[in-house]
Amino acid sequence: MRALRLAVLALEAEGLHMRMAARRLGRRAALGAVAAVAAIACYAVLHVLAWHALANSLEPVPRAAVLAGFDAVLAIILAWIASRDTETQAEREARAVRDVALSGASHALLPAGWTQAIAVGRVLAAMAGSRIQR
Repeated sequence: MRALRLAVLALEAEGLHMRMAARRLGRRAALGAVAAVAAIACYAVLHVLAWHALANSLEPVPRAAVLAGFDAVLAIILAWIASRDTETQAEREARAVRDVALSGASHALLPAGWTQAIAVGRVLAAMAGSRIQR
């Protein structure tokens, strides 16, 4: 019975983790789209700036330069925010709850010797994987 409760808890924690990760990915996609629009606007304003510079008119050029600079800074800031990919504290906690629950469920279902052997196997596999990646 305890193993079933732990498995259900692990499933709920994994669901929470997945929902939060999806929300974070959606936020990044939205900010990336806004950054793309700002970059296109910057490109358009730079064309207007070049047109005004070639027309030897000094007054409209500084205005176009300010707009292009603003659009460029906005695009850089939004692209930087969209490129960040860090888990939130809640996502880390949900993953930790899932891991503890799965560990408890495996201890409840398997004999003690098997869980120790599986733990040693996981450590050895992790060590071998880290050496292969180097």
